[in-house]
Amino acid sequence: MGNCLHSVSLDISKGDNASSTVSSSEALPQYVYTDTKLAKNNQKRGSGNSSKTGTNESSARETIKVLFLGAGESGKSTLFKQLRILYGTPFTVEEEEFYAIVIRSNAVVAMRKLLELKDKIGDELESDDEKELCDDVKNRLDLSSFERSQSQEDPSENFLPVNELLRNRSRKRVSEEVTKESILLLKYWRDMQSLWSKKIFNRDLWLQRNLVNIIDGHKHYLNSLERIAASDYVPTVEDVLLSRLQTTRAVREHYFIDGVDFEMVDVGGQRSERKKWMRLVDSLDGVIFVAALSEYDQRMSESRSTNRLMEAIELLWSTCNSKPFANASVILFLNKMDVFAEKIGTSDIRDVPEFSDFTGKPGSVEDGLNYFTEKFSGCMKIRTMSYIHVTNATDTDNMEFVFDASRSLILSQNLKKSGFLG
Repeated sequence: MGNCLHSVSLDISKGDNASSTVSSSEALPQYVYTDTKLAKNNQKRGSGNSSKTGTNESSARETIKVLFLGAGESGKSTLFKQLRILYGTPFTVEEEEFYAIVIRSNAVVAMRKLLELKDKIGDELESDDEKELCDDVKNRLDLSSFERSQSQEDPSENFLPVNELLRNRSRKRVSEEVTKESILLLKYWRDMQSLWSKKIFNRDLWLQRNLVNIIDGHKHYLNSLERIAASDYVPTVEDVLLSRLQTTRAVREHYFIDGVDFEMVDVGGQRSERKKWMRLVDSLDGVIFVAALSEYDQRMSESRSTNRLMEAIELLWSTCNSKPFANASVILFLNKMDVFAEKIGTSDIRDVPEFSDFTGKPGSVEDGLNYFTEKFSGCMKIRTMSYIHVTNATDTDNMEFVFDASRSLILSQNLKKSGFLG
């Protein structure tokens, strides 16, 4: 078995030295791949057992505190939104407007990165007209030309209340940059759609998206440009789950489920955000650590020399072996299984230097899953009751089953700590 590395960039150990390896003789954590259809048949679904609310119903009750951890873009915030869908209140109109802005911005960023990738690898378009369109879109989606674009009337679009959209951005809690990107989509979605319809973009460049860290789920937006550019656009649940906005502050939600209060906390996963984690470990009952399986062939935005999944492995080791987390149950979600299964057919694990010791069959989802599960398991051997779930965070049915199982584990561990269970 390959033990995890310990050259972590996160200082959360309060002096603990993360230098020793873990003995291979210790028991591995259990890992579970959830078959959603089987889970549905085996688990009774009943709305009467859970009070779906976003607020505490009794401050006198003991609260179970669960912290969502993981590297940036692992899918933590998607899981957090799933909790809201499953156990919380519906999204308000203002929240839907917020997500509409973020989603439009995400689509522009994805297209901009595809154009960057095209320049990087030198792929050529078939005709001069296509090349001209490509150059036009590249210039139009450049934020530095935003002000100039406002003075040029676009007869293909109705008038956009740009100043009003920019004024309202603070009320909707989005940055000026994200707001401007959403406006660019409203102006130029037709040109973006024309480019995306070309095989070089929707197939050739898309298959190499890992080179510029395009978020996998944003293909959904590029396939739906006309819909998300509509004046009456209201994001679907899938749209919301796939949206991406960097978490830069702790986000707390309270849920009352089966007679128990849960406080769920989501924090930023980028390196610059991790020092804030230590402020949240008091009275901590559980950690849900999220790692994206599909990122095995990608590099970190903060450090192009660092493999994303290796960073997650090292970060999990540091978490499991740090004193502040010693009394918390740790549950690992190996996320984005659907994207991993799709990607592994065209991106060989052995081609990634950090995982050149992979001996499984190329393109085998099972071999790849077992290999990475073993890598992560080595970080968790110190834990007597830790579990690994293989998940797809955008599948609400799958996540309901996994959240229920995770909640039961954390409650069981909490009772043991309190002396109620042997």
